[in-house]
Amino acid sequence: MSAVADLHWLGAHGNPALIADVAVAFGALRAAIVGARTNVSFDLASLTSAGEDLAEVRNGHPQLWGLVLEFDAALTQIDAITTGLDGRVAPTLETE
Repeated sequence: MSAVADLHWLGAHGNPALIADVAVAFGALRAAIVGARTNVSFDLASLTSAGEDLAEVRNGHPQLWGLVLEFDAALTQIDAITTGLDGRVAPTLETE
């Protein structure tokens, strides 16, 4: 997730000819974070099958629960950044 800031910087200040590469890297990073978030969330949710409710799971595993929130924040940040890159990556009539 720390790569988000580096990619953001490259998208804003790097060689403009590399903007498509930055967008592809953001796509790959987003996919990796979604996969990791899904795995951790599923594992936390599966703990409820042992009788715990989600509040107990959250209280019993605060680091993992916090990691899901970090994943969510990173995805929100990636989406905001890539929305700003779209016009430079794939110009359309609407971006003129």
